[in-house]
Amino acid sequence: MLPYLDNAQITSPSWTIYSDLMDSEIFDPKGICRDITGLGRWGNGDVELYMEHTSEVDQIMEIVGQSHRMQAEEA
Repeated sequence: MLPYLDNAQITSPSWTIYSDLMDSEIFDPKGICRDITGLGRWGNGDVELYMEHTSEVDQIMEIVGQSHRMQAEEA
Protein backbone atom coordinates (compact mmCIF):
# COMPACT_ATOMS: atom_id res chain seq x y z
CA MET A 1 0.00 0.00 0.00
CA LEU A 2 1.23 3.49 -0.71
CA PRO A 3 2.23 5.22 2.52
CA TYR A 4 0.38 8.38 1.52
CA LEU A 5 -2.88 6.59 0.70
CA ASP A 6 -3.99 4.89 3.87
CA ASN A 7 -7.55 3.75 3.53
CA ALA A 8 -10.34 3.61 1.02
CA GLN A 9 -13.94 3.09 2.00
CA ILE A 10 -16.09 2.09 -0.94
CA THR A 11 -19.82 2.19 -0.44
CA SER A 12 -21.73 2.01 -3.66
CA PRO A 13 -21.92 4.45 -5.34
CA SER A 14 -19.40 6.58 -3.39
CA TRP A 15 -15.75 6.32 -2.39
CA THR A 16 -13.94 7.94 0.51
CA ILE A 17 -10.14 7.89 0.44
CA TYR A 18 -7.96 8.98 3.35
CA SER A 19 -4.44 10.21 2.70
CA ASP A 20 -1.42 11.04 4.85
CA LEU A 21 -0.54 13.91 2.56
CA MET A 22 -0.58 17.20 4.38
CA ASP A 23 -3.26 19.57 3.14
CA SER A 24 -0.49 22.08 2.37
CA GLU A 25 1.33 19.51 0.16
CA ILE A 26 -1.59 18.94 -2.18
CA PHE A 27 -2.18 20.89 -5.37
CA ASP A 28 -5.97 20.82 -5.39
CA PRO A 29 -7.35 23.52 -7.69
CA LYS A 30 -10.83 21.95 -7.74
CA GLY A 31 -11.09 21.79 -3.94
CA ILE A 32 -11.93 18.09 -3.73
CA CYS A 33 -9.78 17.45 -0.63
CA ARG A 34 -10.88 18.17 2.89
CA ASP A 35 -8.52 18.67 5.82
CA ILE A 36 -9.78 16.36 8.57
CA THR A 37 -6.89 16.80 10.99
CA GLY A 38 -8.09 16.14 14.52
CA LEU A 39 -11.57 14.91 13.55
CA GLY A 40 -12.76 11.57 14.86
CA ARG A 41 -13.52 9.32 11.89
CA TRP A 42 -12.92 5.87 10.43
CA GLY A 43 -9.51 5.50 8.81
CA ASN A 44 -6.08 7.08 8.97
CA GLY A 45 -4.75 10.18 7.35
CA ASP A 46 -5.40 13.88 7.58
CA VAL A 47 -6.90 14.47 4.14
CA GLU A 48 -10.19 13.07 2.89
CA LEU A 49 -11.15 12.70 -0.77
CA TYR A 50 -14.78 11.90 -1.39
CA MET A 51 -16.08 10.78 -4.76
CA GLU A 52 -19.77 10.41 -5.44
CA HIS A 53 -19.91 10.55 -9.24
CA THR A 54 -17.81 8.81 -11.88
CA SER A 55 -17.21 12.23 -13.44
CA GLU A 56 -14.87 12.93 -10.49
CA VAL A 57 -12.49 10.02 -11.21
CA ASP A 58 -9.97 12.18 -13.08
CA GLN A 59 -9.79 14.65 -10.19
CA ILE A 60 -9.29 11.84 -7.66
CA MET A 61 -6.64 10.19 -9.82
CA GLU A 62 -4.71 13.47 -10.02
CA ILE A 63 -4.45 13.50 -6.22
CA VAL A 64 -3.52 9.78 -6.19
CA GLY A 65 -0.84 10.58 -8.79
CA GLN A 66 0.55 13.33 -6.58
CA SER A 67 0.77 10.83 -3.73
CA HIS A 68 2.57 8.31 -5.93
CA ARG A 69 5.06 10.92 -7.17
CA MET A 70 5.81 12.04 -3.59
CA GLN A 71 6.42 8.44 -2.55
CA ALA A 72 8.76 7.91 -5.52
CA GLU A 73 10.73 11.05 -4.64
CA GLU A 74 11.29 9.78 -1.09
CA ALA A 75 12.53 6.36 -2.25
